[in-house]
Amino acid sequence: MSDPAALLKQQLNHAIQIASQQITAAKNHEWEQVHSLENQRQSVMKQCFANDIPESLAKLAKLGIEKLQQQETELLALTEASHNKTSDDIQKKQKGNQVTAAYQQQR
Repeated sequence: MSDPAALLKQQLNHAIQIASQQITAAKNHEWEQVHSLENQRQSVMKQCFANDIPESLAKLAKLGIEKLQQQETELLALTEASHNKTSDDIQKKQKGNQVTAAYQQQR
């Protein structure tokens, strides 16, 4: 049987690595990649916490979760910024379409 501490550390590191890849993909506006990586990250997290964490590994789990929460916060900020920009772009396009339609009616 493998060392539980080593296994937990490996799984947490893998989840953190995937979250880092998500952040990079979000910065590059690769939203399908972000979604795909999210599925992978969730799978790793389910494996990581499928069983109770022994008290001796609680600190390690806490540190990993804190890092993942920081990454989640950054990813959420990137997602919200992209959503807001897209919303603004759509509103500008709609206004432009309204102006064009009004102009064409005037002719």
